[in-house]
Amino acid sequence: MSSLDRSVLRLAARALVLLVAATTLTGCEGQRQALADVLAPPDAAVIAQRIELAAEREQTAAAVEIGTGFLQKHADPEGLVHRALVGAYLASGNAMQAARHMELAVAAGATAAPKAAPESITSLPAAAAPLPPASIQQSSQGMSVQAGDAAVTVGK
Repeated sequence: MSSLDRSVLRLAARALVLLVAATTLTGCEGQRQALADVLAPPDAAVIAQRIELAAEREQTAAAVEIGTGFLQKHADPEGLVHRALVGAYLASGNAMQAARHMELAVAAGATAAPKAAPESITSLPAAAAPLPPASIQQSSQGMSVQAGDAAVTVGK
């Protein structure tokens, strides 16, 4: 048996194992999603949607984890993940990280406001009291995030 034949057999065996695993994981959505991600890795647009969905469900820690995990392994050339992380960080009260990701999103060319970003944040949670108040404003000119002396503006 040649090495090519062995490679084909190994690939077929892996596919069979993955198929069996996929059909038996009926009640485990997280495991099914992880398996699907192995078979077809998600792109930045899909990850941005997952971040926004988690943030909408008020699962900001999970949203941040999804985004930072993706950014550790992949590039975000359009700034979609960074833009989605802005909303997640603002929702969690972390204006400094929101401003950082806003800068990265703008540098990559993203211009639209993140879905999860509130219209305006005037104060941070008590646990983050040492941080200055933050705000995000949208107008016909674009979007602006301000935290203390730091400000980032994204034009349309």
